[in-house]
Amino acid sequence: MINIYRGKKQPVSLDRIDPFHRMLLENRMLTTALLEELTGSAVAVDPCTRVRGRCAVRFAVLTGGGRVFVFARSTVNLALLPEPAVVELLKGQVPLGRIFARHAGDHQRRNFSYFTIEDERLTPIMYGRLPGSVQDGGRSSRKRRVRSFPGRAYDIFLGPARLARIEEIFSLQIRERALEWWGATENRRRLSA
Repeated sequence: MINIYRGKKQPVSLDRIDPFHRMLLENRMLTTALLEELTGSAVAVDPCTRVRGRCAVRFAVLTGGGRVFVFARSTVNLALLPEPAVVELLKGQVPLGRIFARHAGDHQRRNFSYFTIEDERLTPIMYGRLPGSVQDGGRSSRKRRVRSFPGRAYDIFLGPARLARIEEIFSLQIRERALEWWGATENRRRLSA
């Protein structure tokens, strides 16, 4: 997989996992469904896909309501997908989880790992500004505070074969909403028990 990150990527140990990563560990919803549950708005995808042979590398920003939710990097084995799924993936209008749900049958997510990443290039993207753009106000060339963003990586298997490797980096806004939502969900679960 192409490494587009310059920053420090630190693994999160499961014995000292923070509340957000614990929520991701215990809640196995598709990322798109989780984001829609958290925000109450439809999730749009803005991908850039490169194909090499039967492998596609896709970089995507998942947004909703003008806010950046997730920056994702995926490597997909196109040979394992039916032609309609490949066409849909290359068009780039649908999140991968939805494509896999429609076309990849009984796929499973496995090999989860969790991390935090500090990368000065991600900071403006996660706040909805592209570095050097008018929205960024030229701040990309100035020294800015580097943020630490939570992330996870996992594989998607179709039978015994690995269909995809996914890395997701979550915005701090989504992290806060997720913790509020997860706390309310846990409280409801305790009250109904």
